[in-house]
Amino acid sequence: MRKSLLIPALILLALNGSAGEVENFTVELSTESEQVFVDGEEAVEGSYSASDVSVPYISTENALGLVSFGELQSINYIEEETSVLQITQSSGPVLVPNTRGDYETVERRSTEITDRSFLDNINPNFGFSIPEQAVVQVAYSPDYLLSSEEDSLGSRENIEIEHKGLQDGEINIGLEIW
Repeated sequence: MRKSLLIPALILLALNGSAGEVENFTVELSTESEQVFVDGEEAVEGSYSASDVSVPYISTENALGLVSFGELQSINYIEEETSVLQITQSSGPVLVPNTRGDYETVERRSTEITDRSFLDNINPNFGFSIPEQAVVQVAYSPDYLLSSEEDSLGSRENIEIEHKGLQDGEINIGLEIW
């Protein structure tokens, strides 16, 4: 039997607890990738301090990596049998992009990363365009098939869905069947 695994395009890791409990924490990612990039340049094995980078990320050539969205202490790259990518920070979340594209896919979001507005987007992601307006989907489950011109009683039905504006701060959707 074949099984499928759904891998999200963006994972957000955050450490819960009070600031006094943990001084620093490290998120580590191992990969078979041969090319690794830090702040837009091919990485060399070693440690990069927060002052060494303008955009706090480490990524493979295939846009799998780590992005600091908190108080960065260091970015580390270790070359072993597998490449080890690490981000150490004192607070805040770490983003784990796993998306189509390459390291430049992450680099294109550099302004939103550095000014901490990336997660404020409607659908924050690295590999696809970010919509300016939220997509609204309406689901309707009638007792009869809408794909047919006739329901089980043999009558013809029409359906109309209309955006009727805001009411008390909520979107008002009208649904009429005749």
